[in-house]
Amino acid sequence: MKDKPFKPMLIAIDHHKQRNYDTQKSTFLAILSDFWNEAEQFIQVKNKNEFKGNFYNTFKQQFSATYKGKFPEIVTLEKQMELASVNTNKLKFLSDKLAEFSDIEIDLNTNEIKEIDFGLYTSNENENKLLIFLTSLVDKIHEAEQFTNVNKGHIQQAFSNCIFFDHSEQRFKPNYYFVTNQMR
Repeated sequence: MKDKPFKPMLIAIDHHKQRNYDTQKSTFLAILSDFWNEAEQFIQVKNKNEFKGNFYNTFKQQFSATYKGKFPEIVTLEKQMELASVNTNKLKFLSDKLAEFSDIEIDLNTNEIKEIDFGLYTSNENENKLLIFLTSLVDKIHEAEQFTNVNKGHIQQAFSNCIFFDHSEQRFKPNYYFVTNQMR
């Protein structure tokens, strides 16, 4: 008889990390939009993904290529941008801010952001068995609530916090820390 390969099971979603990441994505997209609004006043951007790594330096390169021959050779690139009324301080600031979001993987042409799995999973077969048991337990408790008033605090205490009451969903759930043997 062959052993089945271990397959991790989802215990819970780390909603706190997920909310923080969603906030970061929104902030990143707002800063990115501001950068494009400023940059596209002076250059035509064909492939935004070329800007990954250093937005400001790529802007300078494309500005230089766009306005090549429009200024005397003696005029420096910085002076050219100043004469064209490029707000370099704003572009540098936005570029620096965008660099702070290095954990966000994005296709700059489509603004599609690679989604991250915020799931918390079992790491061995014993945890799987415990999770299956606790899931059936919370299902039975939920079922019992149809027939009687269940004192949630007493239930949680009776099972030594191996389950917890999720107020957002109004039902018990297996405790991630108990399943993964991280109770303190």
